[in-house]
Amino acid sequence: MLAVGFEEDVEVILEKLPSQRQSLLFSATMPGWVKKLARKHLNNPLTIDLVGEQDEKLAEGIKIYAISATPTSKCTILSDLITINDLFVYLSYVYAKGGKTIVFIQSKRDADEVSMALMSIIASEALHGDISQHQRERTLNGFRQGKFTVLVATDVASHGLDNPNVDLVIHYELPNDSETFVHRSVRCTFEFISPPAMHEVLESSAEQVVATLKVVHPKSVGFFTPTAQKLIEEQGVNALADALAHLSGFSQLPTSRSLTNHEQVN
Repeated sequence: MLAVGFEEDVEVILEKLPSQRQSLLFSATMPGWVKKLARKHLNNPLTIDLVGEQDEKLAEGIKIYAISATPTSKCTILSDLITINDLFVYLSYVYAKGGKTIVFIQSKRDADEVSMALMSIIASEALHGDISQHQRERTLNGFRQGKFTVLVATDVASHGLDNPNVDLVIHYELPNDSETFVHRSVRCTFEFISPPAMHEVLESSAEQVVATLKVVHPKSVGFFTPTAQKLIEEQGVNALADALAHLSGFSQLPTSRSLTNHEQVN
């Protein structure tokens, strides 16, 4: 927070605090300006450095994959990653279990556009500097509570974001320096595991949808009972199966996409 214009505010707060106090400074990286701040605000600080001279080191358990993409194909590839696509089939398993993703974007306009594009396939919201403080808090609380699972954010807006249950970080656009890359990536707690079988993904998605039905008000159900009865008489169990498939986001079978030219493979 000190790096993005809050240093003066912190100075005022520190001046009001008792001289006898315990102060702790946490940072994902230790560049020169952080060390300078420590010398200025802390008294003979004890430094616990888990990185050492490797200023670009990530936490163990975090793995990074890169996909070559053109500007016009990036949004389509992002949609594939967030739904289901061969090598990345485990991602659907993550979402079926209520997992969360942060997609990092460079500009505020792109954050809005990408978030809107994703909303057709999965619940997502944008977080950037043009959003009011009230809306920011509402968005962050919704993300923490699992009301939506994809947060599209700019770097500045994400400073101070405290959400330890992020399963995946996607760098939609790479940052300008390695320090920002590390700060982005340390928000991820996801360990890549062997992908589940397709049927496990679909079953988990169906279970997630069934769980959401518990919040439907009984009076609302009555409006749909006649239509449901008609569908059951005409189609039997297939009617319910169709509804579960649609609500799970699998109206169409997932298609394979080449990671080299991004074209669909039959």
